[in-house]
Amino acid sequence: MSLSAVSLANGLNPNMVRKWVADADGVTAGRAVGPAVVPAPVAVGAHAQTPTASFVPVALATSEPLIVIEVQRPGTCVKVTWPAQAAAHCAAWMRELLR
Repeated sequence: MSLSAVSLANGLNPNMVRKWVADADGVTAGRAVGPAVVPAPVAVGAHAQTPTASFVPVALATSEPLIVIEVQRPGTCVKVTWPAQAAAHCAAWMRELLR
C-alpha cells in the first residue's frame, strides 16, 4: 500500500505522515538532523557509557482494506467508510443513493 492510502485509511493527512517518516529517518527539509532523543550516560562501575541508539520494532494492528467515499458540498461533508471485502454491497448502496 502507498503511504497516502495508509494515511487516508487511518484518517490522517498524508503530508503529516510523510513528515513523521522523514523525521524518523533523520531527514527534514533535505538536511540530516540528529536523533530526537539523546541517550543519557549510564554509570557502569567506574566508567560511564552512552548507549547507542537503535531501532525498536513496534507491532501495529493490521486493519482490513477500506473503501472511503467523501462528498463535500458547501456547508456539508459526508464521509462513508465501507469494508473493501463488501465492495459489491457498497456499489449497490451507491447506485440506490444516486437514483
